Amino acid sequence: MAKGGYSDDEVLEIFVESVEELLKSNFVAEIEKDGVSTKTTWSEESGFISQRIGPRKDSVKAFLLTLRFFGQNNEPTSLCNMEERINGLGVDRDLKKRFRDNRNNFNSFLDNPPCFTFPAESNANSRRQILETFLYGIFAHANPKYRRQVKAWENALFYDEIRAQFDLVLLEYLRLLIVLAEICRKCVNVNTTEAGTAADGAA
Repeated sequence: MAKGGYSDDEVLEIFVESVEELLKSNFVAEIEKDGVSTKTTWSEESGFISQRIGPRKDSVKAFLLTLRFFGQNNEPTSLCNMEERINGLGVDRDLKKRFRDNRNNFNSFLDNPPCFTFPAESNANSRRQILETFLYGIFAHANPKYRRQVKAWENALFYDEIRAQFDLVLLEYLRLLIVLAEICRKCVNVNTTEAGTAADGAA
């Protein structure tokens, strides 16, 4: 074990356990039950009315409490720190490449436009903008800049759609983590096997 910190295997196990916690969340249960979508209706009395179908706000906030361990670089389980850690392990290069490629693909996904086109001046031109604005504006922090942007979105006709896009980005984030957790399991198995072989040789 590293002095004053976690061993490699412990960090890998924490990563896997955190992903399993996300899979058991209300956020996932509510998406499995109702999905994520928006519905727009029109009437002469009310005009256009938009309704978002998706997980409740408190379920999203609870989900993000665990998700933050994968995004904050002061955590050993952040994706950046995990890639560096796995690169330093004595495991197959294919596992290292798979972790790196999946992380890079997700970053590309974030930097691309959402599947729904919003006005150019809306500051919702990429999935990363949507993710960071909701995350730092109202769900995990209260950054003034991002909070004001969320409040501006709330007054727009497309708010429910942009809010649904946030849910879909979180769902894609979870899909990534499921793949990375499987890679971590394989890395733990390799480390355990190698440790057992070394112990047998020393006996």
